[in-house]
Amino acid sequence: MRRFVKRRLETGRYLPRRTGAYTERYDNARGWSDFLLTDGIVVSYRRETLAPKEFLDAIHSHDYCEMHLDVCGDITVACDDETVNMTEGTVYFIAPGRSHAVRLMSPCNYERFVIYFRPDAFSFAGADSNFYDFTKRTGRFFVKLGTEEMQKAFSYANRIIGALNGDTARSNPLALSYLLRLISLVYDSAVGGAENRSILPRKMLDIKEYIDKHYLDIHCVEDVSKHFFYSREHLSRLFSKHYGVGISEYIANKKISHAVYLLDRGESVAMACTDAGFRNRTSFIRLFSECMGVTPAQYKKHRAGEHVDE
Repeated sequence: MRRFVKRRLETGRYLPRRTGAYTERYDNARGWSDFLLTDGIVVSYRRETLAPKEFLDAIHSHDYCEMHLDVCGDITVACDDETVNMTEGTVYFIAPGRSHAVRLMSPCNYERFVIYFRPDAFSFAGADSNFYDFTKRTGRFFVKLGTEEMQKAFSYANRIIGALNGDTARSNPLALSYLLRLISLVYDSAVGGAENRSILPRKMLDIKEYIDKHYLDIHCVEDVSKHFFYSREHLSRLFSKHYGVGISEYIANKKISHAVYLLDRGESVAMACTDAGFRNRTSFIRLFSECMGVTPAQYKKHRAGEHVDE
C-alpha cells in the first residue's frame, strides 16, 4: 500500500506532513487520519458530516481489497449488479477489480471503519484470501452483523485506532492482533448467516437476470411485468420483498451506472443519455442528480478535473 499512500500525497488528499514516532499516520485533507499498519494494510476511522453534493464516488475499481464497517450514515453501496442500504453494523467487502460505487442518500453524519489491504497482506500469518473473502462462500459482498457480533466488531475497531493513536512500540503489533480478530469475526458471521439463508425463488432470479440483460431497452416496469405475465403492482411488491429495493429504482440505478460508465469514457451528456436507454433528457438529468448528487455535466467536469490532476 506504499503506492496508495504516495498517490494520495501527490494529489493532495493527504497533508504533506507525516506524524507518529512509531506509527505511520497520514492526515487526510477531509479531517480524518489513515494509518499504514503494514506495507500491505491501511486502516482508518472516519467521521464526516456531508451532503450528497459533497460526496461524489463514481463507479470504480482498484487493485487492492476494501472493507468497510458502517457505524452510521444514509449510504447505499452498489457492487456489480447488487446494492445494499448500509445500516449500523453492516460490513461490505470489495475484492480487487470489482466495480462499485458509494452513494450518499441524504445529508447525514457518515461514520465508518475502513480497511484497505493487498490480497497477500495476511500471508505472514499463513492466511490466504479464504481468511477474509466471505463473498466466495456467500455470493454477496456484504453482511449485516447481529447485535452481539456488531458490538464486538465496534470494540475491535476502536481498539485498533486506540492502539495506533497511542503511538508506542507496541501500537502496530497490538492493532494488527485486533484487526485479525475483527476480520475473522466478520468472515464467520457472513458464512454462518449464508448457511441459514433461504434461496431466492427461481422466478425472482429470472426476473432480475432479465432486467440485468435488457435494462437499456426497458422503459417502464410494465415492460418487465408483461414479459412475465404479472401485474405491475404484484411484480413491484415481489421484487421489493426479495431484493430490498424497488424495481423502478433498480432499473434506474442500472441505467445511471451505465451512463456514468459512458461519461467516464468521454461520451457527451446527450450521447450518454441516449445510449443508457433514456428517452427523455430531463428525466435523465433528474435521475442522475438524485443518484449521484450532481448533474451529468457537473459530474463530467469533475471527472475531467481529476484526470488533469492525475
